[in-house]
Amino acid sequence: MATTVSGLLEKKGPHRLSAWKVRYFSLVDNVLTYAKDEKSEPSGTIVLSENYSVEEVSWRMDPFFYFDIVTPGRTYHLRANKDASRKAWINALTAAKSRSVHELSPLAREIQTLDGEQLQELCM
Repeated sequence: MATTVSGLLEKKGPHRLSAWKVRYFSLVDNVLTYAKDEKSEPSGTIVLSENYSVEEVSWRMDPFFYFDIVTPGRTYHLRANKDASRKAWINALTAAKSRSVHELSPLAREIQTLDGEQLQELCM
């Protein structure tokens, strides 16, 4: 398993009034994780199956570069400090989508079989 891309991004929580928080993201095969920093355990995991999309958001008028990961259960709002970083993430996430389910890493296959409670335990 090789890390495709990793680094700091800001993530907005799922609620309308949620604040933006800096998180360390790591994409390995079809599994995207995020944590408070590079040394912390992941606080969230997104298994990227064929049912997601990545969308560049360009309507904002501030110094950040936004994009969304849209899954059936949630839309993840992310922003980078540089356009080159946003493009690298979008390219890596798009490439992950092009991999078939049969090419998922063992970790991704295991995560797909977990229910919500088991997934929470894995992330703690």
